[in-house]
Amino acid sequence: MIDACLLISLLLNVIYYALIARCGIAAHRYPAPLGLICTGLSWDVSYLTGVTDGWPVMTYFSPFFVMGDLFLFALIWRFGPDEHRSMAPWAFRGLTLLALLAAAPVFPLLNQAMGDRQGLVTILLSVLSAPTLGLSMLIRRRSTAGQSLLAAKIFIPASVFLCIAITAMPSARDHVSLMVYLSTCILIAQVVYIFLLYAYRAPNT
Repeated sequence: MIDACLLISLLLNVIYYALIARCGIAAHRYPAPLGLICTGLSWDVSYLTGVTDGWPVMTYFSPFFVMGDLFLFALIWRFGPDEHRSMAPWAFRGLTLLALLAAAPVFPLLNQAMGDRQGLVTILLSVLSAPTLGLSMLIRRRSTAGQSLLAAKIFIPASVFLCIAITAMPSARDHVSLMVYLSTCILIAQVVYIFLLYAYRAPNT
């Protein structure tokens, strides 16, 4: 059951990445906040460097997610300066690159410090960053430009299957309360995010 839930979640996340990337390109806006890319890439670094293990199915998907994160970062690099005109383009790009590099070792170090070989807590924190930072971006822009309503809807079952798989893992038994709490926060935040996407009603979503 765990592997099946993980596989479904990962496949849905592939679709999610493709949809937000397409929406961002079409709108000429970056579709994912920098913090989301940083957390996602940091978790993938943790897995690829061997700090995190116990996810056999992830072996086939992790390279894709790394490339996806880097592509989303490239959209920030390309379209970010137009959105943040109060900052010189070279300064904006330099700071975003610095943030990405600084964030890369955070989850590997955190997983080591917590003794979390499977990175269960950090992957939930990474997933939680999607709706929370998406809400922040939506409110700041005051429009859904560059953001996909369909992708936001797909993110819910993707998160549900992931949360089911994680809470069912033997290594999560000592932290079930934390897993359930983070999973609940993810779902609530995503529902609120979708509600606000409807509220802003942009035609490109």
